[in-house]
Amino acid sequence: MSGSKRKKTRVSQSLKNGAVGRKVQAATNVTIVPDEFNVNEVSFYEIPVIRKQQKDVVYYSGEMSIAELATLTAVDNYDGSRQDEGGYQRNGYERRGREFGYFIGGSSNTCIGEIMLNDRAAAAEFIPLSTLIPGAPQRKLTAVCGILKIPADTKFFIYDGQTRRFGYISLLHYEMAMTEKGESPDYQHMRVPFCVAQESYVEEVSRFLDHNGRAAKVPNTHKAMVVFNANKEYEAITGQTASEKEYSISAGVIQELNVNRTSPWHRMIKMPDTPTDVAKGLITPMAGFHTGMKDQIKWMNKIYWSPETALKSKRDDLALCSLNFWRAIKQCCPKIWRNHEDYIMHYAQGVSVLSILMGNLYIDFVNEDRAWNITNISECLKKSSILTTPKLWLRHGKLSLKGGNRQQLKQLAQDIYMQIRKNM
Repeated sequence: MSGSKRKKTRVSQSLKNGAVGRKVQAATNVTIVPDEFNVNEVSFYEIPVIRKQQKDVVYYSGEMSIAELATLTAVDNYDGSRQDEGGYQRNGYERRGREFGYFIGGSSNTCIGEIMLNDRAAAAEFIPLSTLIPGAPQRKLTAVCGILKIPADTKFFIYDGQTRRFGYISLLHYEMAMTEKGESPDYQHMRVPFCVAQESYVEEVSRFLDHNGRAAKVPNTHKAMVVFNANKEYEAITGQTASEKEYSISAGVIQELNVNRTSPWHRMIKMPDTPTDVAKGLITPMAGFHTGMKDQIKWMNKIYWSPETALKSKRDDLALCSLNFWRAIKQCCPKIWRNHEDYIMHYAQGVSVLSILMGNLYIDFVNEDRAWNITNISECLKKSSILTTPKLWLRHGKLSLKGGNRQQLKQLAQDIYMQIRKNM
């Protein structure tokens, strides 16, 4: 027993040593695959599988080698610094991936769950044993067992298991480095359990949310962006709560505020999963806007939009409303906007307060049939000395002491709103 433990420790430590560890540490879920495994030397892969069905979805379960995992799989990552380019999964945590690699490489008795995959192009063909073996009896076993014939240029996208993929493939780096030193560990042929479906991109995203959407490890901001991008034109991902639907609307609005070059917030918002080097200079979180827009979205859903209004149309309406409002804020508070790091107007508390104020004013404009443009909004905002006095908005200043829970944020927004109404 003790000898087994010592052996495991030696193997695990060897995986962590030297240039191999540094090389893997610098990798990402894209660059983790060694170049040698991006070159196909065959036209097809043939992998034994079992066909199974859950409700209306057919899955194929089997095991592939780590070398095949590297060649055939990919992760559709979402990059917070380029959030208008699609993708739906956060970049994986390399440290956790490496730790899994150390564990699986140094363990002699493990049973790891399947990596969940999707063949979007439905390129793989299932050939049952009943077809492969002429004259085989037509029984359930020969109907559900067979070969999955996979074209070499196919990509299976992982919707659950990207950390394990990173760990498995990190072992290839170790094997290649040790082979150069005259040793021959054989990790590329290690078997990896998998389960693959053949569904559309949208259904794949839905599976991702089913597996991860209710888990605390996936932030609400990330889930909201995923749902918005998937549901732009029509509601492809169903089963959401009213709150989740509201968040997906605000996510689309915040994305537009961040990518629109004419927006006062252009590339200033800390979007979910923004790379660390990009996030360093960003102080305004996405969540602050959403907290403030909740009530306005509820009102617009009830009064302004019909049940058939597409998510993208809702985003466009509220984005235009928000762009005009924040342009007016920038016009009325030039000193604060020039020195944004010094004032809470650019932090979660201030953004939430002003987003709540936007909703209050917008409802008045609609009820009074006034045009929601920068000129009219600015005229209103200038009526509030609270809003236009930079000293009050300083970090650690008077307004920052009012607190940041929702009731306190709404009260400060109400104070500004009442001052405006009084001086109109």
